[in-house]
Amino acid sequence: RAEFYAGENRRTKSMIFGEYSLVLGRMRPTRLVVIDHVNGNARTTMSYSDFTRTETPEAWYQPSYLSRL
Repeated sequence: RAEFYAGENRRTKSMIFGEYSLVLGRMRPTRLVVIDHVNGNARTTMSYSDFTRTETPEAWYQPSYLSRL
């Protein structure tokens, strides 16, 4: 679970990880529920499947790469 705040006391979003499954050799969450506390506790549920391992180029993590997005 993760909680996100604006300032010290204003909770904006919560994320709840669940439905753990064996994926790519490890137990990983395959479901994520996002609760938007600013927008009347609206919920978004994301379910993940068909995982693949992909190498990410190191250059993608450099600030200079952002202009290409």
